[in-house]
Amino acid sequence: VPHITDATSHWFQANLFESGHVSIQAPPCPEAFFQHNVIIGPQGQWHTKYYPGQALWLSLPFRTWLMPLAFAVFLATTHRVVSRYFDAVVAHVSTLMLATSPLMLLLSASFMSHVTLLMWMSGTWAFLLPCTTTSPRPSWKIWVASSAAGFCSGMALLTRPQDAVMFGLVIGAFTLPT
Repeated sequence: VPHITDATSHWFQANLFESGHVSIQAPPCPEAFFQHNVIIGPQGQWHTKYYPGQALWLSLPFRTWLMPLAFAVFLATTHRVVSRYFDAVVAHVSTLMLATSPLMLLLSASFMSHVTLLMWMSGTWAFLLPCTTTSPRPSWKIWVASSAAGFCSGMALLTRPQDAVMFGLVIGAFTLPT
């Protein structure tokens, strides 16, 4: 059950998306439904102030499993990225440290957008890795990987654009040819 105002906002927005709406008509007594980060606009529409990426993720089926799934995907893709730049021991230890971090475990048990952003950004980086090889004619695998990287980066921008841009600069610094 979401209990932090950010999480309740994402949950509320996910429910709106599941019902096929972006916003709904405010109830007749809006003061009884006050919640931080949930807005009743001047036209009487009820919605949240957050970007839609997290709510889109939470509107998928089996939503109670989605945040642990996002954490698992984040760990797997992070291991892949770290393995590219460091040896296997560093990749294993760093992934283990992330997997047992109390903060990461707490965030992955909530409905806030931090872990989802990390999943999308580490996915972007992992899918970009095969694209960094120089080949006169890219194979279909490169096209699929670059499309997946584009999808992940787009979802990251829809989830937390202010963080995705900064994370994207870091990814670019490591993956762009020098």
